[in-house]
Amino acid sequence: MKTKSKSDKPLKSSKFFYGWWVVTACFIISLFTAGVILMGFTVFFEPIAHTFNWSYAQVSLAATIQVILFAAMSPLAGSIADKWGARKLIITGIILVCAGLFLVSRSTSLWMFYLSFAMASIGFGACGGMALTTTVVHWFKRRVSLAIGISSSGLLTGGVLIPLITYLVDSYGWQNALVFICVAFLVILIPMALLIRN
Repeated sequence: MKTKSKSDKPLKSSKFFYGWWVVTACFIISLFTAGVILMGFTVFFEPIAHTFNWSYAQVSLAATIQVILFAAMSPLAGSIADKWGARKLIITGIILVCAGLFLVSRSTSLWMFYLSFAMASIGFGACGGMALTTTVVHWFKRRVSLAIGISSSGLLTGGVLIPLITYLVDSYGWQNALVFICVAFLVILIPMALLIRN
């Protein structure tokens, strides 16, 4: 009769499932990018309009540009993530967001403001929405709905950053506030993106 050796016994892994680190990273990326680009950027409209003597309607057109470009990028982001790898796409998106916001802070004309914010919006489309959802879906067979729900909730909770953005604008001016945000994105979001694996 064959006896079972210790090596035949199934081993239970005590390690934390890495997919939840991916979910956490996606949540934080979604929280910050949506909090600034999707919700918090309205804080900048009035001071920008006042600085350049533009109408509020001219400045708020940037929000329409953001919606159009984000909607256009979303269906592409999933397929690009499959080809490039999610990490490369998300890091590229974060860099585009930072570059776009920095250029907004240096804008001197309306067309430059639109183009700069368009760059940030394309970056948001690349590192948010479908790119993050596709990444999470690939990690889970069970609890996929829970994982997607947690990572996607960053889009809805981004509004918690509005008081902080308002404080930065009131205390340091809108140009400096945008520079601070760019630095924070690079310091916080790039390490989060590096946690993402296919």
